[in-house]
Amino acid sequence: MNIQLKLSGSGGGVPCYGLEAGSAFGSGNRPSLQFFRSPLLANAGGLIHAFTTCTGGVSPPPYNSLNLSSKTGDSDENVSENLRILTAELGIERAPLFMDQVHGDNILIIDDLNPKDSMAVSALASSADAAITSCEGVPLVVITADCLPILLYDAARSVAAVVHAGWKGTSLNIAGKTVAAMTKRFGCKPADIIAAMGPFIGPCCYEVDERVVSSFESFIKARPDVWSKVFSPSEALSAAEKAGRWMFDLAGANLLQLNTAGIPYSNVSLSPYCTCCSDGLFYSHRRDGEKTGRQGAILMINKNGHGMG
Repeated sequence: MNIQLKLSGSGGGVPCYGLEAGSAFGSGNRPSLQFFRSPLLANAGGLIHAFTTCTGGVSPPPYNSLNLSSKTGDSDENVSENLRILTAELGIERAPLFMDQVHGDNILIIDDLNPKDSMAVSALASSADAAITSCEGVPLVVITADCLPILLYDAARSVAAVVHAGWKGTSLNIAGKTVAAMTKRFGCKPADIIAAMGPFIGPCCYEVDERVVSSFESFIKARPDVWSKVFSPSEALSAAEKAGRWMFDLAGANLLQLNTAGIPYSNVSLSPYCTCCSDGLFYSHRRDGEKTGRQGAILMINKNGHGMG
């Protein structure tokens, strides 16, 4: 389902996303393997990146089929084969680097690899929800099943980052803090950073309660004019049901945080798909419960030009 986000407007406000699947995110060329790429990242060059779907792998139901995590019951063998299929399609030779995602604001910095290792081994046990590297050939990955995956790239400094943003991480400003870390550690300028947001649960489906809204109190108080648009009552609920319940625009919240960190709105692209609505294309924890798979967002600096952009 193509979603229309609530944070849109003109005359100096947050601009309309205005992206459609066909032109904004081009699908991969393997018949049974579908994934999407951001036009901004593709045009930047020197990268391999993709936002995966649930199609093209070997996992059986309820993980069918390109599941990238064994933490919800799928076998390690299935997940390994799915990763082999994906990396072969993208032209990635190094094993992808996964974080232990904990819905926090820890940021993993990878700036020194042991050439004898296939990846930064110390990162394997790291609990983090964002990772940044200036190293070429290191595939960074975040996995999601409704949360928002964000890929960041500064072509001027050749620095890449991935962010896993659920409501908890977003309330901690994980995206903004990642931009700040790119600036402090690698000398990046926010105006040079491109951001690509992948499939996520849209405001059409993401109902939250007072606990979630209250965690954003500092943001709402600071900018009530725009943050008031991030939470809205559900039109599908009765007046009684609406009490204490809101629909949350997860991508809109992160867009505001990225812009506050200095990234222009014009430097951000957004997938038009809601993971919860798009049954058969994405995994969704909200829709399917605990027993479901995880799609991934992968980003790797690739100056030699081999593999998909």
